[in-house]
Amino acid sequence: MAGQQLPGSAKVSAAATINYDRNLAPSYKLTVSLNDTYRSSMYLSTFPYYGSTAPLRVSGMNIANASASVSHGSWRVGVYVTNVTDKRVILAPGVLGPPAYVNYLSSENTINLPREIAVRLGYAF
Repeated sequence: MAGQQLPGSAKVSAAATINYDRNLAPSYKLTVSLNDTYRSSMYLSTFPYYGSTAPLRVSGMNIANASASVSHGSWRVGVYVTNVTDKRVILAPGVLGPPAYVNYLSSENTINLPREIAVRLGYAF
């Protein structure tokens, strides 16, 4: 196995976050955050899957998130966006082969969550 990539582990992965805080007015604070996660493609096994001649491989991914909030005293209101580009990435492929062979496991791919945009309201006690 010398020189082979371990199954289920990407050769390259990285994450970065940038936070920015600024006072807008007396007792009002703006906080902005950008986050990005990268993972290169990876093999899920060292042997070919059912009906194939090559090991199963999933593509790499690059997912970005953003948030902004304004706080005043104990209150905070903000908005956030996950998966900004609404990119779909296969996290785990479905099981391939006839149902009897795989004991009726799912044949559907598992993908990341789609873009989500939401508002948050919070109060600190």
